[in-house]
Amino acid sequence: MSTYTDRFERETEGLDALSTGICPGCPECASAFGMEQEEFDAAYEAGSITDEPHFSWQGCDLCGSELGGDVEPWHAIVNGELTHGDNACVDCILYIANGDEPQED
Repeated sequence: MSTYTDRFERETEGLDALSTGICPGCPECASAFGMEQEEFDAAYEAGSITDEPHFSWQGCDLCGSELGGDVEPWHAIVNGELTHGDNACVDCILYIANGDEPQED
């Protein structure tokens, strides 16, 4: 295991069904688009909502990196409830999607 995967595993312990990007059924995502939940869910299902990563200095919620960079929202199930987070870094997005670990410093 790498330093990255150690941090990722520690920071994401207890998060089930972890994914990145916007999510239908998420009140925070609907609010970010200025929509009511039903309207947001319908627009998501129709493919009329797109979300691109954005730059943030806040760092990553999932691996604990404190570096600024492109981030996108993430979601997980915690104790049976949908949980929304704002900052998943590109390294985490690629790791969750493909298992690609970033190069060590």
